[in-house]
Amino acid sequence: MPELDGFEATAMIRDPASRVKNQSVPIIAMTANAMHEDRGKCLAAGMSDYLSKPVDRGKLAQMLGKWLSCEAEEEPSNPECEEEQAAEVPLFFQAGLLARLDNDQDFLKMILDMSLKDLPDKLEKLREQCMGDDEKELTLTAHTMSGVAANISAAALHKISQELEAAIKEGGAESAGKMLPEVERILLLTIEEIEKVCKR
Repeated sequence: MPELDGFEATAMIRDPASRVKNQSVPIIAMTANAMHEDRGKCLAAGMSDYLSKPVDRGKLAQMLGKWLSCEAEEEPSNPECEEEQAAEVPLFFQAGLLARLDNDQDFLKMILDMSLKDLPDKLEKLREQCMGDDEKELTLTAHTMSGVAANISAAALHKISQELEAAIKEGGAESAGKMLPEVERILLLTIEEIEKVCKR
């Protein structure tokens, strides 16, 4: 702005090859567009959350509080966060996602429908890349999957995607191939869980 828009800037920040120190830094979209499709694009692009203009001070404060809390920290530094991390990781936390979407059921359905179409494609891409030698593209796919999972409150998939990304950086496609069965298992279970919600 004027050289980059928010989507391009987000893509650069989330890029595993980026020189940004924290590629998982929360990114909040602030835009005059309030249509469901625009909000969906923001989340699908890797942004963490969304605020429409004109920005309400109270909502902005709540947003900052949420993303600066221990829930948003990449490496928890207090016992309360460590306790949460040690607890069983849920496949899909519908209440958390719905709260982030201002309890908008229609928008929730749209986001979940998009995810049900996108996640199988991501898995197929991952399978293909595990058989190749392009570690950069493989890392990007794992990183993107991690971002998508975080955006839809699919904690288990988010966790395994992060582990997969770390494994690729350490051991390349061979390490990814060893993790692939577990990634597939969690991703398919996540899809099943989301489909249950969509049928209600």
